[in-house]
Amino acid sequence: MKLLWLGFAALISVWLLDPDQTDPDLDETDTIAIAKANFLYQFALGNEWPTQTKDGYFRIAVIGSPNVYQDLVARYASKPIGNQPIEVVLLPNTDITSYYHMVYVGKNQESILNDVLEQIDGQPTMVVTNAKVAADKGATISFIVKDSMIRYMINASEAEKRNISIGSKILSWAISN
Repeated sequence: MKLLWLGFAALISVWLLDPDQTDPDLDETDTIAIAKANFLYQFALGNEWPTQTKDGYFRIAVIGSPNVYQDLVARYASKPIGNQPIEVVLLPNTDITSYYHMVYVGKNQESILNDVLEQIDGQPTMVVTNAKVAADKGATISFIVKDSMIRYMINASEAEKRNISIGSKILSWAISN
């Protein structure tokens, strides 16, 4: 009985030292959004945009994925791309009124992809989305799930058309059809 009371006292003292402990099963972290935000940052860092886009902010627009937007801002907004500070914008719709280096079209938003591509036609903008078929429509990078992991495919001809040089590290991480 004395051992039971000692164990109970130890448990109470641990709780008093750290009362904000939470059950790890209740973790609400969106690991998919974190992974995609990390990939987007690596795409910004590891690829080369034309010289005329290297003034001012390195601008990233996110459409339809507030969690990816929040993770990009929280983890990467204070880190520069070369000498350009990052600006991340959550667009409420597909009305793209200014230049962005990258536009991420979130999950279940593939239906607006054509509208986005029409608005950035001819610009050195990397379009990243989730649909595997999006590469055929004009997206530069498409996230897919392979072996229970988030991976991506690159549409090299689209990158070349947009005058974006894909870095060797980004190419090495990509998967092929």
